[in-house]
Amino acid sequence: MIKFYKYINDKSLLMIRVAISDLILPVLEVHLTDHCNLNCKGCSHFSNISDEFFLDKNDFERDLKELCNKFKIYSIELMGGEPLLHPEITEFVSICKNISPISQINIVSNGILLPSLQKDKLDYIKNNANIILSKYPVNSDKFSQYLDLTDTANRQNRMIYIRNSFRKYINLNGNSNIKNAYSKCIMKQCTTLYNGHLYNCPFALYVKYFNKEFNQNITVSQGIDIYKSTPRKILKYLNKPIETCKYCTFENDQNASFVWEQSKGLMEEWVLK
Repeated sequence: MIKFYKYINDKSLLMIRVAISDLILPVLEVHLTDHCNLNCKGCSHFSNISDEFFLDKNDFERDLKELCNKFKIYSIELMGGEPLLHPEITEFVSICKNISPISQINIVSNGILLPSLQKDKLDYIKNNANIILSKYPVNSDKFSQYLDLTDTANRQNRMIYIRNSFRKYINLNGNSNIKNAYSKCIMKQCTTLYNGHLYNCPFALYVKYFNKEFNQNITVSQGIDIYKSTPRKILKYLNKPIETCKYCTFENDQNASFVWEQSKGLMEEWVLK
């Protein structure tokens, strides 16, 4: 089971704030890369079977400006994949700071590349963003080193995910009750930005890699166009089930979880039978 520390409390607080104003995006997730330097069985973002992808900073800057014209964004999650694989990661942090200075900027990383970062780049990241470290069994022996590298004057700002287990997300039969699946979904707060569109959750978009790898036809969300939609239309879309939900296993938790291990690239790693 994933253990969330301070960060989940922050997210809960942000969700409460949504009730105050309907022109708020509590959390915005952005893949700087789709691929990763780990190989996790049943990765929820399908990063171990994804294409190599690096987000274009100019595309991101344009999309973020458009969103900030419509919403206040409390938290921007720069993630993947593994975001530290992106050679221009500091420029993404700078873009976030310039366009949305009220936002908390979080980089969600497994930390493995921290020791190889240039000192000036690491210092810039630490001074301008939070580094949220994900601890897996495979990187646990060096995790204290990663923590030391992210150390700041205010240690309370450091956040950790403990990832000892994953879960199977896919119902290949496509017969899940979408309302039930949506109501139980823990990823529906993970609004994802990609190519000028917003998606209810990363699964709704990145399941495209599962389809490609295993020749499947799970419905991939088309998202909602942030340039052609009003803020209220966007929020209405993000706060209701979509067609992809019928392939999600959150309706049924039995036998969905499993202990973390390296992927063998098998379809069954994602599929709940």
